[in-house]
Amino acid sequence: MFKPFIDEDLLVLTRYHRVAIFHRLFSLRNKLLPFLHPGSITTDVDSKALYELILLYHPELDLSEDLTDHDIEEFRYHSKRILSALFPTRPSSCLVEHHILQYNTNQIPMYYIQHEQINDWKYSNQPLLLYFHGGGFVFGDIDTYSCFECYLSKSLNMLILHVDFRLVPEYSFEETIEDVINIYKILLDSDSNIHRRLIGMGDSSGGMLWIYLLQWIISNNKPIPQGVILHSPWPNLECLDRIDRVSMDNILSLKLAINLRQLVIGKDTYWFEVTDEELNKISPKDNSYEGFPPLYITAGT
Repeated sequence: MFKPFIDEDLLVLTRYHRVAIFHRLFSLRNKLLPFLHPGSITTDVDSKALYELILLYHPELDLSEDLTDHDIEEFRYHSKRILSALFPTRPSSCLVEHHILQYNTNQIPMYYIQHEQINDWKYSNQPLLLYFHGGGFVFGDIDTYSCFECYLSKSLNMLILHVDFRLVPEYSFEETIEDVINIYKILLDSDSNIHRRLIGMGDSSGGMLWIYLLQWIISNNKPIPQGVILHSPWPNLECLDRIDRVSMDNILSLKLAINLRQLVIGKDTYWFEVTDEELNKISPKDNSYEGFPPLYITAGT
């Protein structure tokens, strides 16, 4: 009798809900610990709780210097499980459509994500959010990010465009960059005024792709989007050389970031022998932000 009035999505205690409950319990415990054992907490309580929680489910993320295809697949598997547990569950009202967009001979997988109904972005004036996912250029896909993007679509009332660009090491990083540039060309070819209703968003390495794309847009006199949101962006490939201390982050360590960069430039390439000309093809130019649209940038511990 009551079933028609009950939202079944709210009744299911998903893995995400369990993670959220445990995180709050661990955070509360960590708030109390300094009173019991002064000096026992060295980071903020929520970050400490998140680290403890991830270790309950997963081993530490790492990539060795001598990588095999199996190592990369294992890294992708554990990375997806971690992110999937932290993101909200995809509600049944969220729709995801797969499309293949083509620019010249290049085909790029694109997903349209929207709450309740998907409107064709080519023939409407609705606002759009173009999302470049993170993952150190090595992992990340629609399965990992669709739950988060469903949440964005509902909360912002926007159509989300998710790009499944090519990943290293199966493809070169130049091909990854080619995909994000071609996507922007496709959008402009479909609607020359699309930049007036377009917001960009990217996290981590996806943030670096947005910085690179904005520099390409400006240098090629293309219209810029209304704004870009960057979550803990990786600003360029050189930034790791300016870190003068050992990273204390146990999940995403400095060593892991350096090994991810090595995959980007090629396992057999010595980083400090990369020329400026080669670097400019794959990395944003440092401090070259003139002409950028408004940016909203978040960074966490």
